[in-house]
Amino acid sequence: MKKTLITTMLSALCLGAAEAAIIWTGAIDSDVTNDGNWDFSGSALTSVAGITNATLADDITFTNAGTAAQIGESGGQPSWGVATGFGITIDNTSVGTAGNDGIRGDSIDIINGGHLSIFFAGLVINVDGASSINLLGGGDPLPGAAVLNLATGAEVTMASRAEYDQQGAQIFVNGTSFSSDNAVLNFTGADAVAVPEPGSMSLLGLAGAILLLRRRK
Repeated sequence: MKKTLITTMLSALCLGAAEAAIIWTGAIDSDVTNDGNWDFSGSALTSVAGITNATLADDITFTNAGTAAQIGESGGQPSWGVATGFGITIDNTSVGTAGNDGIRGDSIDIINGGHLSIFFAGLVINVDGASSINLLGGGDPLPGAAVLNLATGAEVTMASRAEYDQQGAQIFVNGTSFSSDNAVLNFTGADAVAVPEPGSMSLLGLAGAILLLRRRK
């Protein structure tokens, strides 16, 4: 019994550590470097000083609170964000940029109607079906090993239609890369919406037909 209790407590502590994050409040203004715009109660840190060069050693979450966040302009086109081993969440809010900077970390989850506008993103990006991302940079908005994972319904905008072809091996819709099947994106100019791949639609249609036949019997 004692061993079980200790194990449970340790698991709870580990879970709490994993969920700890610095939370956006937007209490003062839109400046992501202003510590007054963040809630540090779930973190061991007391400042977001490392956010301007992606050395901030904790997860951060942007929420729909106060003033919407905006990443400022810095000389030299740096990468903002968090250090290796940490992630970013944009939950039901928009995060914009005032310049041509990028964002880094292990991953970024854009969920529940969230939106990110950024020049380039050098990390794993996960966008759910209610959310969107605008990659403003031309040439290489997904540098290095960056990956863009889109759920059905997710919206993405790039600088031009050609950018999708150039970075197609790094863009995925439900696990299928754009380079292997460009039908996974439905285009209006440089704007795209993730759609089910044709094979999935065929299977759904077949399943519907079978269900209809069963009901008739």
